[in-house]
Amino acid sequence: MSKYFVADPVSFLDDRIHKDIPSNAVLITDEQWQSLLLGQANGQAISVDKKGNPVLIDIPDPTGNDLIVACEMSAQGLLDTTAKAWGYDSLVAAASYANSTNPQFKAEAEALIAWRDNLWAEAYTMETGKMPTNVNDFVAALPVAPTKPAI
Repeated sequence: MSKYFVADPVSFLDDRIHKDIPSNAVLITDEQWQSLLLGQANGQAISVDKKGNPVLIDIPDPTGNDLIVACEMSAQGLLDTTAKAWGYDSLVAAASYANSTNPQFKAEAEALIAWRDNLWAEAYTMETGKMPTNVNDFVAALPVAPTKPAI
């Protein structure tokens, strides 16, 4: 029972499952395999060294317009994740309850809309002023999500 690494496309094979191991596959240990998967889970990428062996590389933070796009996607993800935690499909779905006759739904929509407005105002201020150098710092500087209202 052996594990193999294939560079193109990056993949792992196990001879207990895969019967046709390509000739360009590199034999790796279980420890190497686990280390590569752990590195990938922690934000690194699996690449290939000059000898065709798998190695972990750090992924550089995006810069310029790519950084702004990544930050805006993370901000929207934060908004939608919070709305989902409150039982809605997305922030847009939650905001659609702003005129609800149900007091709970209305209060939740109003809280999320106010937070959304403050979040995007802060995001655009950062983008036109002092922009953080990475997505994590950008998200950390955004307004904190509100507590779900209890009516």
